[in-house]
Amino acid sequence: MSAPFANALLYWAAAVAITLAAAAWQAARDRLDPWSMYLAGLGGLACAAMAGSGYAALLVAGRGHAAAEGQGALGAFAGAAGGAWLVLRLRGERFLHYADVAVPAVALGYATYRIGCFFNGCCAGTVTAVPWGVRFGPETEAFAVQAASGLIGPDAAHTLPVHPTQLYHAVAGLAGFAILLGMGARPAGARLAAGLAFYGVTRLAIEFLRADAVPVAGPLDVNQLVCLAMIAAGAMLWARRPRPGLREG
Repeated sequence: MSAPFANALLYWAAAVAITLAAAAWQAARDRLDPWSMYLAGLGGLACAAMAGSGYAALLVAGRGHAAAEGQGALGAFAGAAGGAWLVLRLRGERFLHYADVAVPAVALGYATYRIGCFFNGCCAGTVTAVPWGVRFGPETEAFAVQAASGLIGPDAAHTLPVHPTQLYHAVAGLAGFAILLGMGARPAGARLAAGLAFYGVTRLAIEFLRADAVPVAGPLDVNQLVCLAMIAAGAMLWARRPRPGLREG
């Protein structure tokens, strides 16, 4: 097992542990069943692993270079939602209520994982002259991408300075955690809708600075098209949220 892959597993495990713990804690605070939340998290985790790997494989096939850990985040989110929905349905629980409570925890776990991406040197940004640009060494995806494109030689000591897009993602995750936690979980679906829109907008913007982005529709890559769909889904869910004075379904 390569060191980058082993490190990625460690960061992924830390993100999962933080997400599950925060979601179960918040469920107890909101008078939902923490055990149902925990089981939904495990079900979502299993489906996320499968969906994320498949989504990453599709991206790599289109991009033509080695995949880095973290490429399947959008696919993982979709898989996690599907797995959690199935578990909660089998337990007779309302998905929207649990999803609303879990969304801030997911944002926190996402921030944790993206910090791991930074230390692992994957999911890096384009070459930049900004003062906070960072360099990555050999054995990282950032190095492989620049070497493959001819920006640096294969024997270079490190990459050219690039945008630390992993940290941009992490900051967005922490901001999302604070904002979503402050919203409250009522009415049902409102917090989930806000989370979808917030992630979609921030990921859409950061993707323009990703070195591994490959446009497929004008200036937009596959991830950005998915982000547009997430924003639209969030807007529709927000429009359909129960209004004050109406019974929630």
